[in-house]
Amino acid sequence: MRRLSLFKSPSSKEDESLVSEEYNQIVRRSPRNNTSPRGTETNNNTILHNTTTLFVLFGCSDSGKSTVRKNIYNSFVKELSVADRINSQSLIFSNIILGVKLIVEGIHKYHLQYNNLENERIGNEVLNQWNNGMVLNPLRVWNVEFVDKIIKLSSDSSFKLTLQKKNELQVFENLDYFIQNLDRMKNIERYIPSEKDILYAMSRTVGYLEFEFDFFGRKKRMIDLGGTRMERKKLGKTNIYQLEENMAMIFFINLSEFDKNLWEDGTTNRLSESLQLFTKLSLQFKDKRQIILFTKVDELKTKIENGCKFSDYIPEFKGDNTNIKEIFYFILNLFSEKYKGKDRLEYHAINALNRAEVKQFITNVIERKGNLISNLIETKLEWTKFKLNESFHLGQLCDIDFTMDNNTL
Repeated sequence: MRRLSLFKSPSSKEDESLVSEEYNQIVRRSPRNNTSPRGTETNNNTILHNTTTLFVLFGCSDSGKSTVRKNIYNSFVKELSVADRINSQSLIFSNIILGVKLIVEGIHKYHLQYNNLENERIGNEVLNQWNNGMVLNPLRVWNVEFVDKIIKLSSDSSFKLTLQKKNELQVFENLDYFIQNLDRMKNIERYIPSEKDILYAMSRTVGYLEFEFDFFGRKKRMIDLGGTRMERKKLGKTNIYQLEENMAMIFFINLSEFDKNLWEDGTTNRLSESLQLFTKLSLQFKDKRQIILFTKVDELKTKIENGCKFSDYIPEFKGDNTNIKEIFYFILNLFSEKYKGKDRLEYHAINALNRAEVKQFITNVIERKGNLISNLIETKLEWTKFKLNESFHLGQLCDIDFTMDNNTL
């Protein structure tokens, strides 16, 4: 994995790929009648227009936007029904099959040897099934016999070694979880996905999704925008939604993506992409309320505990690679320096899979109760205790030679 500087200014071509014209072309549209029922997600052809507070979710792909959106929807609009859970089987199975396929390709890439010929045959079978369109209809091949083969393959030493390098192979972080739970998933007739299974399942937002929810008598709206470069470009050409005066931008940052590159080009560091995108949007929406939501605190903690060194991928970091608190504050400072809003920056760090944390986050945002930091970071919130006229030396934590003025927050 290539070490990339977060402070390198993008070229004009890179700059275009980050934001392109999508946010510059967002214009106010005339309200129109809408018959969509309250509390339902709408597709790209339907927009809800009203005077309620609008939260627009921005961020790069895999930043946790959809996970948070689903948690808020399930908390304030509609709990998952049994039918909803069963309908999620296909997405979950597709996630697993894709992950296994990428690991098998990784085994070939790293020239590893299977423990036996049977496991090699299973690996080749997965590739052949994939090439024959298995991912388009995973329910067709998902049965006890097939899953038992996957379980056997996942116990192979070459599979385990390659799984440790999943950040280099664009493998979703959820594969470890699903592999550990395959046994209860293999009987398709009996398997009813849990809420956790559904939240772990990754799906890239195409276009955008919008829904309205009731927060203790107050109506709110939320729009989840597609985060890939392609989706950001497409959205910019359609002028599909209006930015209202009471709109708030929630920018999502995946704390654990520092060791990954974009799947779009395979070379751009994901944290660097998020930083550059936030720089553009913070200036664009400087007159709007801006909120940063750091997600996947749990995955960051797991990576650090497993020996992954933050400084191997972000060379500007000179602190303790085993201290999640130092790493978090370092990332927070990178983004706070790029903040261009008129009010003090609001930031939160949560485990997006934890419904209680997500509910507390949206409550804090709506009620303006202050920053919420997951207890996984084990911080006493020193950052939030400084008065506005005080300066905070991040070098105390990370040995970086600069001063942060809290007035910029």
